[in-house]
Amino acid sequence: MKPRTMRNGRGFSFLVEVLLQNKTDADMSLLRGVMDELSDRAKARGLTPEILEAILHGR
Repeated sequence: MKPRTMRNGRGFSFLVEVLLQNKTDADMSLLRGVMDELSDRAKARGLTPEILEAILHGR
């Protein structure tokens, strides 16, 4: 079984891809809302810009 984050990540990637293909105002508004919520959750769990940078660059 794959880790939860892997399963959710693929679903999220698919959702973003679909929303970006359509690019309607409603789709973009939904995407902005999802991204804002993810950002808020990450910050609440202690993610900082420095930690994110380290994760993205494999440090």
